[in-house]
Amino acid sequence: MNKLVFAKKNASKYQFDLTIHHLMKLPKQGIVLYVSWKRGRKYTGETKKALVKDKTAVWEADFSFKSTLFQQGNGYKKKILNLNIYEGVTNVGKKGRVGEIAINLAEFANLQTGEFNSTRTIPVKLWNTTEVQLKVLYKHFFSTCIAL
Repeated sequence: MNKLVFAKKNASKYQFDLTIHHLMKLPKQGIVLYVSWKRGRKYTGETKKALVKDKTAVWEADFSFKSTLFQQGNGYKKKILNLNIYEGVTNVGKKGRVGEIAINLAEFANLQTGEFNSTRTIPVKLWNTTEVQLKVLYKHFFSTCIAL
């Protein structure tokens, strides 16, 4: 009879609140862009469509989700939030993905309790050639530490 041995895993639950502010330095004017996001299978969503004016698309879109992070060494194991940027036609649908970002949430969490806020400007390559900047506000709240 084989016995299964499970290693004890230390995990922490976090509430992540993000705000997608705007995309800057866009090379095209008068187009419509929006951002979709996905964290695992449970959490997905998208911003409203924004018309690009003065080389900027503005959303000020908030979204929240909970995530369990597992300790690894002095930090946490990688946990990815995917952001996809689409060029869309107003009220018609998706025209096509023009860029993507994979954000490691473990980089924003720390092993201490409490609240954390950070505004970051992330470089993004759109249309496979142009590098633009996405401004995102990250907030997270440590809720519990559990041993699995």
